[in-house]
Amino acid sequence: MKNPRLRLIDDVTWDSIPVTGERIRSLLRLLADAGPRGLASSSLITAIWPDSPPTHPTKALQILVSRARTLASAEAIARTESGYRLNLADEDVDIWALASLLSGAEEALANGATDQALESAETAAALGNGERARRIIAIARSRQGRRREALPELEALTQADPLDEELAAEHLRTLAAVKGPSAALERFDRLRSLMIEAIGTRPGHVLRRVHEELLALDRPMRSGLRHSAASLLGRHRDIEELSGLLSTARLISIVGPGGLGKTRLAQELAQLSSLPRVHVIELAAISHADEILNAIADGLRVRETVNHLDRNSSGPDLRRQVITALSTGPNLLVLDNCEHLIDGVAAIVNDLLAAVADLRVLTTSRTPLRLTAEHVYMLGQLSPSEAEELFIQRARAARPTVTIDSDTVASLVGHLDGLPLAIELAAAKTRTLTPETILDNLTDRFVLLRGGDRTAPERHQTLQAVIDWSWQLLDDDAKTALMTMALLPDAFGADCVEDILEATAMRTIEDLVDQSLLTVIERDGRVRFRMLETIREYGHLRRGESAEAEQIENAVEQWAVDTCQSLIDDILGSRQLQAVGRLRAEEHNLTPVLRHLLDCRDDRSIVMLAALLPYWMVGGEHIRIIEHFQLLERFLSDWTMPRHLAEHTRRVLAVQTTTWGMLPRWHELPATSQLLEELGPESADPFVRAMARLGLVIVRAPDTSHTSPAATELRELTESADRLTRLVASPYLSGIQENAGELTEAIALLDSAFADFQADDPPWLPTRYHESLAQLHLQHGDFAEAREHAMAALPTLAQFGDSIECRSWLAFADLGLGELERAEAELTALAEAEEQNEPFGNRYMLLLGRAELALLRGDVAAGIELLAVVRRTGRTRPALPGVPDSDGLDPWTLLIGAVSTVVTARHEPESSDEFFDSLIDRAERATDPHRVHYDFPVLGTVAYAVAVWLRQRGQCVHGIDGEQVTRFAALAARFTFNRVFPSLDWTRLTKELTSAQIARLDEITTEIDSLDFAEVIARYHTDALALRRSVGTTSRSAARRSR
Repeated sequence: MKNPRLRLIDDVTWDSIPVTGERIRSLLRLLADAGPRGLASSSLITAIWPDSPPTHPTKALQILVSRARTLASAEAIARTESGYRLNLADEDVDIWALASLLSGAEEALANGATDQALESAETAAALGNGERARRIIAIARSRQGRRREALPELEALTQADPLDEELAAEHLRTLAAVKGPSAALERFDRLRSLMIEAIGTRPGHVLRRVHEELLALDRPMRSGLRHSAASLLGRHRDIEELSGLLSTARLISIVGPGGLGKTRLAQELAQLSSLPRVHVIELAAISHADEILNAIADGLRVRETVNHLDRNSSGPDLRRQVITALSTGPNLLVLDNCEHLIDGVAAIVNDLLAAVADLRVLTTSRTPLRLTAEHVYMLGQLSPSEAEELFIQRARAARPTVTIDSDTVASLVGHLDGLPLAIELAAAKTRTLTPETILDNLTDRFVLLRGGDRTAPERHQTLQAVIDWSWQLLDDDAKTALMTMALLPDAFGADCVEDILEATAMRTIEDLVDQSLLTVIERDGRVRFRMLETIREYGHLRRGESAEAEQIENAVEQWAVDTCQSLIDDILGSRQLQAVGRLRAEEHNLTPVLRHLLDCRDDRSIVMLAALLPYWMVGGEHIRIIEHFQLLERFLSDWTMPRHLAEHTRRVLAVQTTTWGMLPRWHELPATSQLLEELGPESADPFVRAMARLGLVIVRAPDTSHTSPAATELRELTESADRLTRLVASPYLSGIQENAGELTEAIALLDSAFADFQADDPPWLPTRYHESLAQLHLQHGDFAEAREHAMAALPTLAQFGDSIECRSWLAFADLGLGELERAEAELTALAEAEEQNEPFGNRYMLLLGRAELALLRGDVAAGIELLAVVRRTGRTRPALPGVPDSDGLDPWTLLIGAVSTVVTARHEPESSDEFFDSLIDRAERATDPHRVHYDFPVLGTVAYAVAVWLRQRGQCVHGIDGEQVTRFAALAARFTFNRVFPSLDWTRLTKELTSAQIARLDEITTEIDSLDFAEVIARYHTDALALRRSVGTTSRSAARRSR
């Protein structure tokens, strides 16, 4: 919860600033006490001026309100028909927020939601009014089973208010749990005497019921409990939540798939229960509903009272005996493994709850009972850390010398879905196998994971037996549905189910949900169904044994193709956002089908690619397109294109070639290029036509340097008579200009192209223009313009799911503008939202941003440490598919090296030599005249770093000529170094130079500006080579002198 703007508890403040003036403070308090409806002017005047009202009271009140608005905000106080009110949300006024929190906490406590009650009460306690919050906190902790922790607070609260019966009841139960029933009974006697003396009455119903529990606890009854030899791991929070529910709810069902540990958890709850009578009834061995009552009677030991002739009867006499046995006081009845007898259990539980007032029932099942009184507790898988701890503990118990690799264990328990049974079965295998071997063999997990605890039920001896139990409860349609939907690796929606399963769709899905073979989740505001990996593997196993296998696989393939076909026109059209949303929802279910069709050389691959490649393009997921370069090349190499797929194919090739044109040429795409030449650019879709024209320019002249024929042809496309061709080509030409250090020209080109946009254009393109301009302005040091364009792009990028990079530009713009608080808020939000599969470029910008923020705030140690994290992250980043291993000359490595060199040269000079040595070596290789690709801004950034090192270290320590400083500073300016990073500030560098160096810098800059592209690269290379040799010699001499 955010901090309230208006605080009235203890003192009156607005945004943490004290409000001065007693009458203004009184006005704010009166309006807050009145609530959202406010007070009439007459009431306010009487309360504010009780003894001597002003001559003109209405005018005086208006002036007072005006002053209050000035101190707070103009919108804080609103006029009503008769007076004034606070125009603020509940969370902005502390006493309103407090009242809302406490009411919500009390309601949650009454409903058994102890976690929610505790969270709200603790937030309320931080605001003020501690007594009411303390009461809720103490009761909630007690009901969570945290009795020992709650007892001191309950003692203090009951001493302060001994007649609060609910509080006293909780205190007595807690005292009994911690110090024993006799201590609680003694306290009850004292309380009863106090009530008679103080108010002339005896304890009420709540306390009398607790008294009965305490008397029974002196003679506790427990049956059916099994004590495990091993501790229960990873279920502490579940125990707290369920303990809270059991204190208020009469029927709770722990529901989840097999292997989650429902039985073990129920046993733990039974052992921890404070109720005097607890009975656990295991129903797994029972096969018929008419045996349920007999099993309960056995557990309650009431069969002895039944006539011998009726021992096999579950008629009225047995029912009466069971009800009588459960009516002896508070009872907890645990019914374990109910799913195969669900209707019978539901009927009996409903009957018993109606007949016995003091009965609580806890069931474990793979499906809910569906009774009105039922509280369903969906038991989740273990968290990753808990799952890893369980595996390690059990593995070391099986073989103490086992070698544990944390990454292997994390991957292993992840593939096992955090299912405790599966993890324990896998850990048992470490007696003869390494964790790595177990992980490698999980594709055949049902053969591997056998032979667990000999004392466990047979259905828990193997992983397959656990799921077999649920499989046998399914009808044929549900079994087919399980085998079918197991082919989808990600969650899926109702529309997907209906398209694939048709008539039986939702009924069978509901059956699978009921048996906990599917989990219901909400994603982007829509319900979706998720299948655990273990259940999916079981579905594959069953499908392999089924005669329906081919039919099932064909149905899923056709669904994937039809889904893509239905979205092809929209993905590059005005309904682009809707198409992106649909493809994002099913992407991970579609891509395995695509890979399979490509491997089978199925023509339908082209249909899927015609939707998915543009989807990845507009979402900024160019790596996904790159992953398909060679796959598509192999597919096309000897493919004969059916005529009806010509338009789909042109669309695929247009995206493929324009993406290829953005990248250095790691490899050729001959089949793609040849087929696009044969098809030509003319398409019925004007957007595809424009992209195909651009693609043809790229494949005909792969060299996209600004002096190449491709640049000339691109310039012609930006001047085309066709509007969309101009719009598609301009960003590519601006990219070439940026790469050549022509930032001003690149910005001007995109600015002028904006006039071509129309209202019904796909939103992706104007959004990308804004994003590109944000980046270009940022590189140029135009931070206000960069921020404006980033803000314009972000709303649509968020809908595309591709806002991370642009948000990082926004944060750097704020750093450049000196808005450190705003930058920190954005960087913090980015860090919280960061995913491990984010492109490395996004992660390194985030880390560099945090480093620059620390340096701007003077925390040099933190800034330097974060730069070290950036470098470590860079060394471990995954290689791009089909891309050669980095030679250390990629933009990321060069930029990180440059920033590290600059920062250490200025703040830790002695440690900067190592960074400089590496950087100057890379500078020499990156400017080699035989290279085919040069990134001018990156090379300029390297030159800036070299100039800083020379000024801070090279001249004073290594005796290098000051001329070198000015030469590299001039190169930095000529190559338009990247001004994104605050450390690379041009003004700061020039202030570090002498007046003579400044004059010489102007001369060299004029000289370099007259050189052409090849000449300036040669100049840079020569200077880098000479400097590297010079520094190498002086470094060795310095080292010898030091020895």
